[in-house]
Amino acid sequence: MAPKLRTVTNIADLSLNRDSFTYIIISILRNGYSLKMRVKGTSMFPFIKENDLLTILPPEKAFARLGTIVCFINPINRSITIHRVIDCNKDYYITKGDNCHAEDGRVIRTDILGIVTRVERKGLNVRYPLHYGARIISIISKLDCVLYRNAIFKKACYFCLRTHRCIKQYLNK
Repeated sequence: MAPKLRTVTNIADLSLNRDSFTYIIISILRNGYSLKMRVKGTSMFPFIKENDLLTILPPEKAFARLGTIVCFINPINRSITIHRVIDCNKDYYITKGDNCHAEDGRVIRTDILGIVTRVERKGLNVRYPLHYGARIISIISKLDCVLYRNAIFKKACYFCLRTHRCIKQYLNK
């Protein structure tokens, strides 16, 4: 009789050390597969909260630009990190968590593992600013205006969600 196979539906259910976890994530995304992963930590609060479910596509299936939330190998501690792109050029990205004071340093393009394309919270899709709204947030973050802990930032985010179409129309004139 063949042994019964167990299926892993959540990598976090496995007791893995950081290096093993990193290796598995890198293998999945670099082989062109998408990934769903639960968030641990609050570095991207308020847009991404603890236990949100993220859908991450490999970089060849999605494009990272200013304001995009990316999954990458952190240049400081070589761990998997999910933060927003606040600056970029042809060789590297500068990333930073929305709820962090410091940048992550230069992330070379080959260290980008994937692009966050969807956020789910309690089974529902979370709308977060895309395109111009995300760019505005990345500019605020780059200037290190730490407004996300009060109502002003929440109002600015709401404004971005409501008016990104107007901004897009204005810029296309």
